Amino acid sequence: MVPQKIQISSNSWVSSDAVMHKGITHTVAQIAGLKLLRQQGSTNGIPTGSLTEMIIRFDGGTHIRMLAWMPLFHKARHENIAKAFELLSKVTFQKRCSLYLDEWKRAGFFDYGKVRFYSDGTIQDLKKPAKRISLHRAWLEGRVSLGRSWGGDGVLMSGGSDDYVIDVSDEPLKPNFWTLLFKGISFSCCENRDVILAIMRSFSPK
Repeated sequence: MVPQKIQISSNSWVSSDAVMHKGITHTVAQIAGLKLLRQQGSTNGIPTGSLTEMIIRFDGGTHIRMLAWMPLFHKARHENIAKAFELLSKVTFQKRCSLYLDEWKRAGFFDYGKVRFYSDGTIQDLKKPAKRISLHRAWLEGRVSLGRSWGGDGVLMSGGSDDYVIDVSDEPLKPNFWTLLFKGISFSCCENRDVILAIMRSFSPK
């Protein structure tokens, strides 16, 4: 059976075994990293449009980007990029996960940005190497936050949110906690977020 293609543009599409981008075909088996970004633009509180962007990283370092602006004119493209990301996430999950787990077996840890994940379930901020936190205890005590939002004071600070940040705190987290007062390990998790969360959750209480 021929894999169904998800059309992104006239010369770009995605299937379960290949990715065509600007006329060049890439093999899905070579995918090492996946990232989906969604951004909402506004002016004076009035929505002006949105961005949906999928970034694919292949073995060897090649990156490609598929994006859509303004859902009013590109609604189908926004939806198809999201569908393509969901498809690729499923068919490449095991391969992408093995890249981290193989490093665990070889070295006892793997690095994700500024954070080091140890096979014993602890994590370390490489910029503050003296600090290591147990993921099991952090999950047990409610010290893990996926995404962050904060309120403004209406004068000096405006509210906002960050859907990609992960916070692992030294103490129980409070709603709308201030970044300046946060004590723990905080990092942005966008590429291979599904894999990193699965690894982190493997240390949560059953």
